Amino acid sequence: MQGLLRRLLPLFSVVLLGAALYDGWIFYGRWRWRLDAERARAAAEAQPARRAVAALGSGLQIRDFYATPAVIRPGQPATVCYSVTGASLLRLDPPVAPVYPAISHCIQAVLRRSTEFRLTAADPAGRAITAKLMLRVAPWGARVGAASSARGYAGLCQLAYRRCYLTSKIYR
Repeated sequence: MQGLLRRLLPLFSVVLLGAALYDGWIFYGRWRWRLDAERARAAAEAQPARRAVAALGSGLQIRDFYATPAVIRPGQPATVCYSVTGASLLRLDPPVAPVYPAISHCIQAVLRRSTEFRLTAADPAGRAITAKLMLRVAPWGARVGAASSARGYAGLCQLAYRRCYLTSKIYR
């Protein structure tokens, strides 16, 4: 019996090694297939985004910079939105929230007094452009709304996502 085991042990070791190599090859193939499928899916998702960026134009641009509502009461939140193309660096002064280059991004700002925001975008070549936005804080007794904003603060109506917002002017 021991002689038979000694003769079969090398054969069994070779078969076991072959099975381990076969399993490793199968697992590697499945891992590689999943990796290739994920890369193809990511490339397919990125294609429409590339087309959208190409349609917006090349070069550094601040396409939109506005606040809604244009006039707020002290402590009331306002939404500050921007749209930038071709930028690698973006800075908002005064910094109320982190900003990054995006085709469309909004942040919340809670102010106690009227503030002029300055959005600065820079491209990889070092060229920079700036846009300014004045967000007004009305005194506690004043009416705040679309009518008072249009009369007292000369707001600008911009069409954004099929809604018309009364916003502050964009100064370039």
